[in-house]
Amino acid sequence: MASPRPESPETETRFDAVVCVGPHKVHMAKLAIKSLQYYARPRRIYLLASSKFFPELQLLAHDGCPVILLDEDKFIEGVDLPGLERYFIQRTGRPFGTGWYLQQFLKMGAARIPDVAEHYLIWDSDTIMLQSVEFFDAKGRVQVSPKDEHHHPYFELTEQLLGFGRAVPFSFISEHFMVKTRYMLELLQAIESRAPAGKNWVYTILDQITVENLKNSGFSEFETYGNFVQTRYPESYFCRPLKSSRNGATLFGMRPSKPDIYYLMKQGYCFISFERWNRKKGWKVLPSKIRSASVYAVERVLGKFSRRNRNALEVVAALCD
Repeated sequence: MASPRPESPETETRFDAVVCVGPHKVHMAKLAIKSLQYYARPRRIYLLASSKFFPELQLLAHDGCPVILLDEDKFIEGVDLPGLERYFIQRTGRPFGTGWYLQQFLKMGAARIPDVAEHYLIWDSDTIMLQSVEFFDAKGRVQVSPKDEHHHPYFELTEQLLGFGRAVPFSFISEHFMVKTRYMLELLQAIESRAPAGKNWVYTILDQITVENLKNSGFSEFETYGNFVQTRYPESYFCRPLKSSRNGATLFGMRPSKPDIYYLMKQGYCFISFERWNRKKGWKVLPSKIRSASVYAVERVLGKFSRRNRNALEVVAALCD
């Protein structure tokens, strides 16, 4: 069930958030950002997107979200989507995957935003937060949500470029990551120290990826940063699992309704992602839609008698209206 949003002023000001919004995720991003603001209350939410989506994303400010819009094609000097597409065509014969690589570099480059907080939360734009989550433990360590993935090319790159491979028996790849700004700056400086004269850090990374890996998945910002931190500051973070799912789009498609969100809250998820690659459409999501609508209808009546249900219904209304 949904937890109430935190009221602590410390929680409101201790970190910023960074969200990259791709061309197919604007609608979902608005819901994701509203949920992030409701439950996590970052000091500021930096949205990195194409400027053509700014008018729509700016509407989030009217909902009380402290958004700051940054043009993804002007964010890192010498790096933009058309330039990456030309690079990929030259090396692989196709521009496929350039947006996926770009958003990773944007998340890393966010450490150089003027006046960015001591920590910034990277949050996926297709992920909806469904209850409050603690990002720091009692000792002030960042809490990491470990996963099972192990993609060897990621570590071929870090070994070649930075001198370390996979330093932990789990994956740092998740739908979110709380970054310590100073550590990310150190990582960027380490990459730049290995860059040929006149080449920026983005293309220094890309040049080290084999053509075959570049065509697929040759780099992970989370694995690179997480294993970098493990090699230098292993006591700075703490692992704790969270109940989450990447199957939101499989259940409800890419346009979840109020009943859908309410149903997922009832399942106890901390957050859930709606990924286009595994989405279902039309009649294929109808059974899940009927189930969520039935639960929602019944509990709207019961909500009159249950404070717990009433609170959850209020959260859904705040997120989806």
